[in-house]
Amino acid sequence: MIVSACVITKDEEHNLPDCLESIKEFASEIIIVDTGSTDGTIEVAKKYQASVYHFDWIDDFSAARNFAISQAKGNWIIFLDADEYLSQDSMKHIMSILNKAEEQKNEFVLGVIANIDKVRHQTVNVSPHIRIFRNDPSIRYVGAIHERVMKNGGPMKIFDAKDQITIIHTGYSQEIVQSKNKSERNLQLLFKEWDNHPNRSDLAFYISESYMINQNFEEALTYAQKALQFQNATLVGLYEKNYVNLINCMIKLEHPNSKITETIHAAILSHPEYPDFYFFLGDIYRASNRTRDAIEAFHEGIERSTKLSMAQSSAYFNATKVLTIIGQLYLSLNELPQGVESFVRSLQLDKLNYRSLTEMLKVFSLHESWENTLSVISSLYDVRDPRDILLLLNATVEVGNKGLASHFYGLLKDPTIIGQSKVYAQYHMLQGKYVQAAALFQNRFLQSNHIEDRVNMVVAAILSADVTYLDSVSHLMTPSLLALINRAEQGIDPEEFSYFIHALIRLNCWEQLLEYAELIDQYQQLLITAECFYENQSYNFAIEFYQFYLEKESDTLTKSTASTILIKMAKCLYLLGDWEQAISLLKEAQMLNPNEYAVYEWQLSILMRVRDLASAAQVSQAAMQYFPDSPYLKTIITH
Repeated sequence: MIVSACVITKDEEHNLPDCLESIKEFASEIIIVDTGSTDGTIEVAKKYQASVYHFDWIDDFSAARNFAISQAKGNWIIFLDADEYLSQDSMKHIMSILNKAEEQKNEFVLGVIANIDKVRHQTVNVSPHIRIFRNDPSIRYVGAIHERVMKNGGPMKIFDAKDQITIIHTGYSQEIVQSKNKSERNLQLLFKEWDNHPNRSDLAFYISESYMINQNFEEALTYAQKALQFQNATLVGLYEKNYVNLINCMIKLEHPNSKITETIHAAILSHPEYPDFYFFLGDIYRASNRTRDAIEAFHEGIERSTKLSMAQSSAYFNATKVLTIIGQLYLSLNELPQGVESFVRSLQLDKLNYRSLTEMLKVFSLHESWENTLSVISSLYDVRDPRDILLLLNATVEVGNKGLASHFYGLLKDPTIIGQSKVYAQYHMLQGKYVQAAALFQNRFLQSNHIEDRVNMVVAAILSADVTYLDSVSHLMTPSLLALINRAEQGIDPEEFSYFIHALIRLNCWEQLLEYAELIDQYQQLLITAECFYENQSYNFAIEFYQFYLEKESDTLTKSTASTILIKMAKCLYLLGDWEQAISLLKEAQMLNPNEYAVYEWQLSILMRVRDLASAAQVSQAAMQYFPDSPYLKTIITH
């Protein structure tokens, strides 16, 4: 069997070696069609014994590709771009796949292209593509731009090798796309075709894509809608990706959530197995505080993300982030086991997902001994690896787990490697070594001049009760911090005060914080303090400060803002076990803002917990007047 490898080039000397290395072992011949390189592209090609042909560029990618095909002598053709290469596994499988395709009389081999962002070192998405096909006169490329291989006069017989053939595309990053000025060039070529074929869905789709690159979302939306209107595209996966573009445009243009949701539901109706749409829906629900609806939508997407779609999708590569979000949503409902399970699944996919790690550790820090937590961590990380140790030290210090932080600090063979780092200073603060922590934050401030380091230096100095040290660093303090130390009624900067409050709450230094209660009120820091207590899961204090804030600002707050605060107070009461008072506050919040989904969801959580089904039915019926599309409410009513 003879395999011809074809590549179109122009100034690709840096990309071409990887491309040709990936095909040299099985390709009987390499055909390079160059469209005017001025760098070392031709020299690179000749090192690989490629046959080089020159082709005058005529604004038509298909013409260039078909010219390359016309020079090929092989039975099969593999066509790569210069910034693409076959994965290592694909190189091993290619000949056996071609033999199977021969036996089954197939004409095309379907693989996938993985778009890699070289700048951010991550896979952006994957999509099915045909780059391997028989050398047959009836098989040629069509389309001046976004060209695609087609068979003339009959159905395409395709061998599905999506799980075996992966082509890595390295030219995907926004920076590279913009540097090549692709979008402007593409639009010129596309509109030439559009003048002759103004009702083609594929052209409308490609025009929309080019406008997306230019961030011209109005025009991108217009042409995405045209692609749906004509419904005559044959390219696999085009309509799924077109819906993604359409939804993204609507989000960028700040269309009403109701309209975006309608579009997402239409997309799901047309393509129910495409995972990205469920992630869009989950994001919309989450932004609307529809927690259980969001969880369900995200789960639907996760279930489908493991299946390789026939359309370009980023779902698999976003799965670890989505699992983190699912975990956070479960925690917000106090459903801790489900939350932890989601974080563990996320970390199994990517153990460097720092948000999942810290969220999981917060739960364990409140409910498990550090020794028990260590056994879970050891199943996910190599606690002998210095990189894992540093990651775990950072995370355990951030969540304030003194026992685990001490353990991982003890595993460091050379603690001086973190000597100037923020975590080193925070570690000493966590361990109650306030004088050392103050000195470390002082050194950091002198290097960074960052407000947070200066405030932490002051907090550590106050907690150390070392008056001498405080005097020695007074020259480094702003007048605002000096006023704060002296609890002056004037001259305190609100931003520095906010950092000060956060630092004390994070360290659970309630007594010291409450000494500043009058200043917190005077400097309008009540809400910030309440929110910080809430995030720190110090619910009794959070309720007190929320209540102070409501009383003080009752004449100025909007109904929506007051409702939001009442809901948070109700969640605190729920978590403290005072369900009756929580229901009372939720009803008050409902009266203020009946369009807020959370007031119904939290009432239902409590009522279902206490098995008050009659009241639950009443609440769900009231909620359905405002949210008739809610899957969760429908489930409650049904059952």
